[in-house]
Amino acid sequence: MATGFRNLISQRTIRRAVNEATSEASVQAAILGYLRAHRIPHTITEAKQSFNQNGQQVRRLAAGWPDITACFEGRFVGIEAKRPVGGKLRYLQAVELEALMNNGALVVIARSVENVIALLETRQVSQATKDEIAATLSKGPGKGR
Repeated sequence: MATGFRNLISQRTIRRAVNEATSEASVQAAILGYLRAHRIPHTITEAKQSFNQNGQQVRRLAAGWPDITACFEGRFVGIEAKRPVGGKLRYLQAVELEALMNNGALVVIARSVENVIALLETRQVSQATKDEIAATLSKGPGKGR
């Protein structure tokens, strides 16, 4: 029985280490792979620049715009990718996600591709995303947010 408990702790430790080592870029890459595989039209936002699927710069965007935008079954989708552990939503990102959501868009704070899959399957913004947006907005713009 003690060995089973040690194995459980070891598995949890391994999972935590993997989550901590996962970068936002790798989360984003997994999401992009999923969108491409399912032929869901999308574009990637890099800082204040936006690029189309061919890598051509399209135009400059407002601060806080989601990392990935897509169109799914006629609905606008805003995806803000974050590290599974330690990735924090910034105030301006919360402002943009809330505005998009209030205008009928599907939005998600994605810490894994599974968050995006759940959004597209349910066609509803998760309570976790709504709560994180609300919590970030309640803190105000503050320094470094």
